[in-house]
Amino acid sequence: MKVAVIQSNYIPWRGYFDIMHDADVFVFYDDVQYTVNDWRNRNRVKTANGVVWLTIPVGAQNDRLICDVVIGDQSWARKHWMTIEQSYHGAPGFARYREFFKSFYSRSWESLSALNQFMIRTIAGDLLGIRTQILDSRDYNLEGKGSDRLLMLLKKMGATDYISGPSAQRPVPFSGQATSNGSTRRRSPDKPTPRGSPNGTTCAEKRAVAWRTPFTSP
Repeated sequence: MKVAVIQSNYIPWRGYFDIMHDADVFVFYDDVQYTVNDWRNRNRVKTANGVVWLTIPVGAQNDRLICDVVIGDQSWARKHWMTIEQSYHGAPGFARYREFFKSFYSRSWESLSALNQFMIRTIAGDLLGIRTQILDSRDYNLEGKGSDRLLMLLKKMGATDYISGPSAQRPVPFSGQATSNGSTRRRSPDKPTPRGSPNGTTCAEKRAVAWRTPFTSP
């Protein structure tokens, strides 16, 4: 079973959804350290005046988990929506998705994790038709830190393949539970993923192997 484990992002890059598509199970990993000035609460859009940052104000506190980050000032949502609408109203397909984003930015959000996960789940399932099962790491009562904690999650899920995002620095020494020939894979953010190739292997899988770690059954 191919499992992808990634933190939620605000308006993720298209490769994020390629990862979701290629996995059997996708897990939001938001009960880990929040990183300031990262993609959790901000992203960039192209406007007539150049690239503009869209940032959700969450404060500069470092010692907290992503799932514990609270959104205070709600004025950001109107500004973000106005920027997106003004910049993309003439783009092909914008009319099709306008109502979803208008509704999204009309809501009041208190949790950054809840906001990100809702947007990602809706885009993946309702707009892109991705049917991958989506779970939350908070439901697995994990212990430990770093790679040990991630290993515990993968083992509890019975994963045979682990797919990470491009920011992962090194392979996770995972001993697969189900087979002895699984792998660890890192997804490269280069091109969108077609639904699949004739032999059943997606193009993303062919491009994604930055390193490969054999699994050994315990």
